[in-house]
Amino acid sequence: MTLIIEPKVSNNSKLPQGPNHYSLLAKLNFIFSPLSTLESQRNRYGDIYYSPSFASFPPFIIIANAEGVEALFTADPKIFDTASCNRAFQPLLGSQSILQLDGNPHEQRRKLLMPSFHGQRLQSYGKIIIDVTQSIIKHWQ
Repeated sequence: MTLIIEPKVSNNSKLPQGPNHYSLLAKLNFIFSPLSTLESQRNRYGDIYYSPSFASFPPFIIIANAEGVEALFTADPKIFDTASCNRAFQPLLGSQSILQLDGNPHEQRRKLLMPSFHGQRLQSYGKIIIDVTQSIIKHWQ
């Protein structure tokens, strides 16, 4: 989910710290090593930080702690503009992916998916996850 940040910020709100822009090297790091780049940014700026525009993505806020993620997923969905920020994923996910939808279509798809993520259902996935993980680890050198 992405919250669109208007360019003008009122005196009552403050964006978290983060880089002002991305150098060419930083952009290449994001492209070729996104997870380590995100981790490096988190180590530098904290669990919640600002990211300036990058490629076709507008500026956004990175949230890397459980409380922030919970607040994000329990917030009013009407304040989010998911589709326009996820256009880069459309060739991979299609135009009807939940990541590409906003408003009522997004909420309808989300309601269809939610039962798969409830507690008892997730617990049933646990054994499968453990078995797959152990199988992969056996092949590590």
